Amino acid sequence: ITGHQVVECDFRCGGQYGCDTYKNSAEYDPYGLVTKCTQNKGSATCDSVRYKYSATAQNKCGSTTLWMEDFDLAVLDECARLPKMNGFSLECWVLDCENE
Repeated sequence: ITGHQVVECDFRCGGQYGCDTYKNSAEYDPYGLVTKCTQNKGSATCDSVRYKYSATAQNKCGSTTLWMEDFDLAVLDECARLPKMNGFSLECWVLDCENE
């Protein structure tokens, strides 16, 4: 990983206790990444961030910077988590460079 962009996301949160779970407990939001919680009947939705990563595939595309597709963000499903650090290795599939 060579960098990242911040992308907004939301997820169902709070369980039976709703938004109070996220407002009052570091256990459920240990990094303080939930920016808003909206209570609905029987459920809650939390707003937060996730990260779209850039990387290089030296043996395939040289030093060209490659970015994750939006589909990949949904697969990782890492809303309200800390970003992976630059230099972190992550296995991924890379299309032919002329398609990027």
